[in-house]
Amino acid sequence: HRLQGQPRVSVLIPARNEERTHPNLLPALRGQSFQPLEVIVIDDHSSDRTAAIAAAEGVTVLQPPPLPEGWCGKTWALHNGARACRGDLLVFLDADTEPSPAFLERLVATQQALGGLVSVQPFHRTEKPYEQLSVLFNLVGLMAVPMGQGCGVAFGPAMATTRADYERIGGHAAVAGKVVEDWFMGHVYEQAGLPVSAFIGDGLIEYRMYPGGLHDMVVGFAKNFATAAGEVRWPWMLAVLLWLSGLFW
Repeated sequence: HRLQGQPRVSVLIPARNEERTHPNLLPALRGQSFQPLEVIVIDDHSSDRTAAIAAAEGVTVLQPPPLPEGWCGKTWALHNGARACRGDLLVFLDADTEPSPAFLERLVATQQALGGLVSVQPFHRTEKPYEQLSVLFNLVGLMAVPMGQGCGVAFGPAMATTRADYERIGGHAAVAGKVVEDWFMGHVYEQAGLPVSAFIGDGLIEYRMYPGGLHDMVVGFAKNFATAAGEVRWPWMLAVLLWLSGLFW
């Protein structure tokens, strides 16, 4: 899809103790073929140099109020970022993502063409041996959901929506207490009659899923699998189980 006009885009990045990832993401955003109106890092009460590094990169740093009851850290951060930004089109981007120069232009153009909520699952890059374990789990997760235009699935690492549609569905307040907020955000858009599309970002955006260690990987996948087990349609889940059984045999 081709970019239409010069949309006013705000890139919103929730960040908690991300001093190791900012040196990858923020310079990559400066090198985009399409430059957004603003980049806002919402510092979720980090205990490291997250805010200082972001400020040194020249982006806006927002400190949200204390976390209220009933909210998760990420949803509260993005809720406050959306309220503070000036763009007509919102891009929610995880701090550990690494976009290629053409990524933002492609994402915005796709959202303009398809409407609703458009998201991208980054290509999974591994560096250490234990991360190879997460490749299998990530593949299983992708096998269990449909992909493409109007699939009804949303991936949190990179999402785009117009402000009008975001406000129409109630924003992140609609999924305030959801740990896996992206999955439920997709449901809320569909319930409002808005399309939800998702794609794989191979060649456009990548990330290391759990660079913090094996413990982070186990906790992260436990969280996601607990949600997916009750949400994925049983024929898809049966197919995944049969595939896994074949691998073990």
